[in-house]
Amino acid sequence: MKFRAAVVALALFAVASCGENTAPKVAVALRVLSPSRISDTIQATFTDPVTVQVMDAQGHGVAGGVAFFIVSPPESLSQYPIVYFGGSAQTPDANQYQAYADQQGMVRVFLRNGAKAGAFRVEIRVGPAADSVVVTIRPGAPVVVTLAPKDTAVYVAASYELTPHLYDRVGNLTPDPVSFTARRATVASSDSNLVQAHATGRAYIVVTSGAARDSAAVSVVPQGRILAFTHRIGSGEIAKFVLFDLDGSNYRVVDTTSFAFNNRGQYFYPDGQSVVFHDVCRPGVLCLFTMTILGAGV
Repeated sequence: MKFRAAVVALALFAVASCGENTAPKVAVALRVLSPSRISDTIQATFTDPVTVQVMDAQGHGVAGGVAFFIVSPPESLSQYPIVYFGGSAQTPDANQYQAYADQQGMVRVFLRNGAKAGAFRVEIRVGPAADSVVVTIRPGAPVVVTLAPKDTAVYVAASYELTPHLYDRVGNLTPDPVSFTARRATVASSDSNLVQAHATGRAYIVVTSGAARDSAAVSVVPQGRILAFTHRIGSGEIAKFVLFDLDGSNYRVVDTTSFAFNNRGQYFYPDGQSVVFHDVCRPGVLCLFTMTILGAGV
């Protein structure tokens, strides 16, 4: 009887074994187990890997399944890799990567940021399935600051804005705060990016952020006008008189007569409404001419 029972047990085992599905598992799905959004500064390596489980249609892990990693869209790789991939924290140096799952269907890939700041999508593909992780690359510490306009002229009581730009070591704009100070604050002051003119003279505005520093100059000028002549030689323009205020405002062309000489020697009349200048009136002879600041009377 014992022998018969053993035979029956073996027969049942054989039937059960024949009923099992022995088809190989096929990787058709994936699941991202690590955070879907990660962030660090430029050129930093993440200490924790992106972890993905490669699965079959029943949701079981597939050993040896292949996962592909790439930054999407591909055109973002046109100049330099945005994100580097590798199998360990010491080896992220590939701009595209494929990794094989372990016995539990797990894939672990380490990421290193490139030099371009911004938010980028790392696409992960397993067979027909795809998922993604958003990588936000923050700028580095500011090392350069620029200020614009670099030099300007204004009248007393006028104000204008300065525009600072901060850059990290590879040229990304950074959002770090800046501070403003004025040298010769009795001429012009600036507690922020707004410059206020107080008295005629020359002042300098200094902007700093950490060790980064730049400056801009401001001339506070008296009220007045300038009549200038732009000659045609080497300028690429026609010769003309132009009139503008001492702070650079109200620029306009006064006259574009076909002048023969490249230096007008122009002077205002005392009333400020007319101008005297010289030009060639006949071969080898210079004559005096007058005109109003509207260009009449040449």
